Amino acid sequence: MAMDGIRKIARASYDRASEEEKNKAYSFFRRIDVDGDGKISFQELKAYMPTTDEKLFREFDASGDGTLDFDEALALYYTSKKTTFRMCDVCQDLLMGSFFSCLPCHDMFPNTFDLCIDCYCGGNFKHEHDLTNFFDHHDLLYVYGERTSSSDAHKGQGKFQDSIKIAKNIFRAGTHIAHAVSQLDLDYGEIASDIEDAVSDSDCTIM
Repeated sequence: MAMDGIRKIARASYDRASEEEKNKAYSFFRRIDVDGDGKISFQELKAYMPTTDEKLFREFDASGDGTLDFDEALALYYTSKKTTFRMCDVCQDLLMGSFFSCLPCHDMFPNTFDLCIDCYCGGNFKHEHDLTNFFDHHDLLYVYGERTSSSDAHKGQGKFQDSIKIAKNIFRAGTHIAHAVSQLDLDYGEIASDIEDAVSDSDCTIM
Protein backbone atom coordinates (compact mmCIF):
# COMPACT_ATOMS: atom_id res chain seq x y z
CA MET A 1 0.00 0.00 0.00
CA ALA A 2 2.70 2.49 1.00
CA MET A 3 4.92 1.73 -1.99
CA ASP A 4 1.91 1.93 -4.31
CA GLY A 5 1.36 5.45 -3.02
CA ILE A 6 4.98 6.36 -3.68
CA ARG A 7 4.74 5.03 -7.24
CA LYS A 8 1.62 7.10 -7.91
CA ILE A 9 3.25 10.25 -6.56
CA ALA A 10 6.47 9.60 -8.50
CA ARG A 11 4.53 9.06 -11.74
CA ALA A 12 2.36 12.13 -11.17
CA SER A 13 5.45 14.22 -10.42
CA TYR A 14 7.11 13.02 -13.61
CA ASP A 15 4.03 13.60 -15.76
CA ARG A 16 3.68 17.23 -14.64
CA ALA A 17 7.43 17.94 -14.67
CA SER A 18 9.21 20.22 -17.11
CA GLU A 19 11.22 18.70 -19.93
CA GLU A 20 14.37 19.56 -18.01
CA GLU A 21 13.18 17.62 -14.96
CA LYS A 22 12.10 14.68 -17.11
CA ASN A 23 15.54 14.61 -18.69
CA LYS A 24 17.11 14.55 -15.23
CA ALA A 25 15.02 11.53 -14.28
CA TYR A 26 15.94 9.73 -17.50
CA SER A 27 19.62 10.60 -17.04
CA PHE A 28 19.42 9.12 -13.53
CA PHE A 29 18.07 5.89 -15.04
CA ARG A 30 20.72 5.75 -17.76
CA ARG A 31 23.57 6.37 -15.31
CA ILE A 32 22.57 3.32 -13.30
CA ASP A 33 21.70 1.14 -16.31
CA VAL A 34 25.34 0.62 -17.20
CA ASP A 35 24.80 -2.08 -19.84
CA GLY A 36 22.03 -0.07 -21.53
CA ASP A 37 19.50 -2.90 -21.66
CA GLY A 38 16.67 -0.68 -20.39
CA LYS A 39 16.59 -2.34 -16.97
CA ILE A 40 18.43 -1.82 -13.70
CA SER A 41 19.74 -4.92 -11.97
CA PHE A 42 20.48 -5.11 -8.26
CA GLN A 43 24.20 -5.23 -9.06
CA GLU A 44 23.95 -2.03 -11.11
CA LEU A 45 22.02 -0.24 -8.38
CA LYS A 46 24.46 -1.47 -5.73
CA ALA A 47 27.38 -0.11 -7.75
CA TYR A 48 25.69 3.28 -8.03
CA MET A 49 24.27 3.39 -4.50
CA PRO A 50 26.49 1.19 -2.28
CA THR A 51 24.24 1.41 0.79
CA THR A 52 21.35 -0.25 -1.05
CA ASP A 53 20.34 -3.71 0.17
CA GLU A 54 18.22 -6.40 -1.48
CA LYS A 55 15.18 -5.68 0.70
CA LEU A 56 15.11 -2.11 -0.53
CA PHE A 57 15.57 -3.22 -4.15
CA ARG A 58 12.66 -5.66 -3.89
CA GLU A 59 10.37 -2.92 -2.60
CA PHE A 60 10.88 -0.98 -5.83
CA ASP A 61 10.68 -4.08 -8.05
CA ALA A 62 6.89 -4.07 -8.50
CA SER A 63 6.91 -6.80 -11.15
CA GLY A 64 9.17 -9.07 -9.11
CA ASP A 65 11.34 -9.88 -12.12
CA GLY A 66 14.60 -8.93 -10.41
CA THR A 67 15.10 -5.70 -12.37
CA LEU A 68 13.75 -2.15 -12.36
CA ASP A 69 12.26 -0.75 -15.55
CA PHE A 70 11.94 3.00 -16.05
CA ASP A 71 8.57 3.29 -14.30
CA GLU A 72 9.85 1.35 -11.28
CA ALA A 73 13.01 3.44 -11.25
CA LEU A 74 10.90 6.61 -11.16
CA ALA A 75 9.81 5.70 -7.63
CA LEU A 76 13.47 5.15 -6.70
CA TYR A 77 14.44 8.48 -8.26
CA TYR A 78 11.68 10.33 -6.45
CA THR A 79 12.38 8.84 -3.03
CA SER A 80 16.16 9.15 -3.36
CA LYS A 81 15.72 12.87 -4.03
CA LYS A 82 12.91 13.62 -1.61
CA THR A 83 12.98 11.40 1.46
CA THR A 84 15.08 9.77 4.14
CA PHE A 85 14.50 6.02 4.27
CA ARG A 86 13.82 4.34 7.60
CA MET A 87 14.22 0.84 8.96
CA CYS A 88 13.29 -0.88 12.20
CA ASP A 89 16.15 -0.37 14.65
CA VAL A 90 15.74 -3.94 15.96
CA CYS A 91 15.07 -6.29 13.03
CA GLN A 92 16.31 -3.91 10.31
CA ASP A 93 13.19 -4.46 8.18
CA LEU A 94 12.06 -1.60 5.97
CA LEU A 95 9.29 0.49 7.50
CA MET A 96 6.67 0.55 4.78
CA GLY A 97 3.51 1.25 6.77
CA SER A 98 2.56 1.96 10.37
CA PHE A 99 5.42 1.95 12.86
CA PHE A 100 6.32 3.18 16.33
CA SER A 101 8.83 5.91 17.05
CA CYS A 102 10.44 7.13 20.26
CA LEU A 103 9.29 10.73 20.68
CA PRO A 104 12.42 12.08 22.48
CA CYS A 105 14.61 10.47 19.81
CA HIS A 106 12.33 11.69 17.04
CA ASP A 107 13.16 15.22 18.12
CA MET A 108 16.81 14.43 17.31
CA PHE A 109 16.14 13.55 13.65
CA PRO A 110 17.84 11.87 11.82
CA ASN A 111 19.01 9.98 14.93
CA THR A 112 15.58 8.46 15.52
CA PHE A 113 14.65 5.14 17.14
CA ASP A 114 11.90 3.42 15.16
CA LEU A 115 10.26 0.02 15.55
CA CYS A 116 8.10 -2.10 13.30
CA ILE A 117 4.83 -3.26 14.85
CA ASP A 118 6.12 -6.80 15.52
CA CYS A 119 9.23 -5.64 17.38
CA TYR A 120 7.28 -3.08 19.38
CA CYS A 121 4.64 -5.62 20.41
CA GLY A 122 7.26 -8.30 21.16
CA GLY A 123 9.16 -5.96 23.45
CA ASN A 124 12.45 -7.73 22.77
CA PHE A 125 14.62 -4.65 22.64
CA LYS A 126 16.55 -2.32 24.92
CA HIS A 127 16.35 1.43 24.69
CA GLU A 128 17.20 4.37 26.92
CA HIS A 129 13.59 5.61 26.89
CA ASP A 130 10.73 3.46 28.17
CA LEU A 131 7.65 2.39 26.21
CA THR A 132 5.58 5.33 27.45
CA ASN A 133 7.67 7.48 25.09
CA PHE A 134 6.72 5.48 22.00
CA PHE A 135 3.94 6.59 19.64
CA ASP A 136 2.61 5.11 16.45
CA HIS A 137 2.99 7.48 13.54
CA HIS A 138 -0.66 8.60 13.70
CA ASP A 139 -0.29 9.59 17.36
CA LEU A 140 3.02 11.23 16.52
CA LEU A 141 1.29 13.56 14.08
CA TYR A 142 -1.21 14.51 16.79
CA VAL A 143 1.56 15.21 19.30
CA TYR A 144 3.40 17.39 16.82
CA GLY A 145 0.16 19.20 16.02
CA GLU A 146 -0.31 19.99 19.70
CA ARG A 147 3.25 21.22 19.93
CA THR A 148 2.68 23.45 16.95
CA SER A 149 -0.34 25.07 18.61
CA SER A 150 1.58 25.75 21.82
CA SER A 151 4.62 27.15 20.01
CA ASP A 152 2.80 29.93 18.15
CA ALA A 153 4.13 32.66 20.44
CA HIS A 154 7.77 31.63 20.18
CA LYS A 155 10.50 32.73 17.83
CA GLY A 156 11.55 30.15 15.29
CA GLN A 157 7.94 29.02 14.92
CA GLY A 158 8.16 29.06 11.13
CA LYS A 159 11.00 26.55 11.01
CA PHE A 160 9.24 24.26 13.48
CA GLN A 161 5.96 24.35 11.57
CA ASP A 162 7.81 23.61 8.34
CA SER A 163 9.18 20.48 10.02
CA ILE A 164 5.68 19.45 11.11
CA LYS A 165 4.32 19.99 7.61
CA ILE A 166 7.13 17.90 6.17
CA ALA A 167 6.52 15.12 8.70
CA LYS A 168 2.81 15.03 7.91
CA ASN A 169 3.35 14.84 4.16
CA ILE A 170 6.05 12.20 4.42
CA PHE A 171 3.89 10.08 6.73
CA ARG A 172 0.89 10.44 4.41
CA ALA A 173 2.94 9.37 1.45
CA GLY A 174 4.07 6.27 3.33
CA THR A 175 7.73 6.87 2.72
CA HIS A 176 8.92 5.05 5.78
CA ILE A 177 11.64 2.84 4.33
CA ALA A 178 15.37 2.49 5.36
CA HIS A 179 18.14 5.16 5.42
CA ALA A 180 19.92 3.94 2.28
CA VAL A 181 20.24 7.44 0.84
CA SER A 182 20.36 9.51 4.02
CA GLN A 183 23.66 11.00 2.89
CA LEU A 184 21.97 12.94 0.10
CA ASP A 185 21.48 16.71 0.33
CA LEU A 186 17.70 17.10 0.68
CA ASP A 187 15.54 20.17 0.10
CA TYR A 188 12.78 19.67 2.68
CA GLY A 189 10.75 22.65 1.53
CA GLU A 190 10.69 21.07 -1.91
CA ILE A 191 9.60 17.74 -0.40
CA ALA A 192 6.44 19.16 1.10
CA SER A 193 5.59 21.15 -2.02
CA ASP A 194 6.15 18.25 -4.41
CA ILE A 195 4.12 15.77 -2.39
CA GLU A 196 1.21 18.18 -1.96
CA ASP A 197 1.18 19.06 -5.66
CA ALA A 198 1.49 15.44 -6.76
CA VAL A 199 -1.37 14.26 -4.58
CA SER A 200 -3.53 17.15 -5.75
CA ASP A 201 -2.75 16.65 -9.45
CA SER A 202 -3.02 12.86 -9.57
CA ASP A 203 -6.39 12.37 -7.83
CA CYS A 204 -4.78 9.65 -5.77
CA THR A 205 -5.31 8.94 -2.09
CA ILE A 206 -2.50 7.70 0.12
CA MET A 207 -4.23 6.82 3.38
